[in-house]
Amino acid sequence: MKILIAGLGSIGFRHANNFKQLGVDKLVGFDPVTKPRDKFEKNFNFPVVDSLEKGLAYRPDLTVISSPNCHHIEQAIMAAKQGSHLFIEKPLSHSHVGLDILDGLIKEKNLFAHVGSNWKFHPAFITMKKMINDRVLGKVTGVQIIAGQWLPDWHPDEDYRKMYSSSKTLSGGVVLDSHEFDSVTWLLGPVEYTYGFTAQSGVLDIETEDVAVSCLKFINGILGTVHIDYIKKRQIQLMCR
Repeated sequence: MKILIAGLGSIGFRHANNFKQLGVDKLVGFDPVTKPRDKFEKNFNFPVVDSLEKGLAYRPDLTVISSPNCHHIEQAIMAAKQGSHLFIEKPLSHSHVGLDILDGLIKEKNLFAHVGSNWKFHPAFITMKKMINDRVLGKVTGVQIIAGQWLPDWHPDEDYRKMYSSSKTLSGGVVLDSHEFDSVTWLLGPVEYTYGFTAQSGVLDIETEDVAVSCLKFINGILGTVHIDYIKKRQIQLMCR
């Protein structure tokens, strides 16, 4: 099996290491920036290229899109046109532009396509899902999610102000970095209506929002709020009766 990893930042590097441990022996790394390419080449005995076109020339069976958010759809479309299956890091995109094209290609070529929102596979979330389904806590009537993290701690060896999360051009920001909307709809069902706000607290020297709050009304009648930010620790609460 041939796998192309598009984007060799921390998550792309982690995917490469996981694939190597699983025994994948045909792996190609792509990144337009020299430093991550050099790091990848130093740590893995796999080819490295400086353009997606060169990577796709290897005819990968699977393409992992782990590049900044603004490149996800464009790169996924290029890979899908060639018939490559897709694993796309969250979020799928920062906008709706091109989604219909990608969807059409996936259906036309019968491709596997998955977005990497991985909390659904975490034992704690699997346990929560079972408890909710089994009504161990009673009927869920409301949910409050408070999910915070300190952005400079993500990659202590990097300047957080230069990370994609801090850049408007690369479509960063706490809303698009969030797993919470995916996990809460998996736990409680689809949302009928949402309204929210974003803000820059001024605590961090970044271009993007570092605080966001959303009010949710689920189709099943549950009401909830989601507070996410780059400036504190994570905590999740469910209110039941």
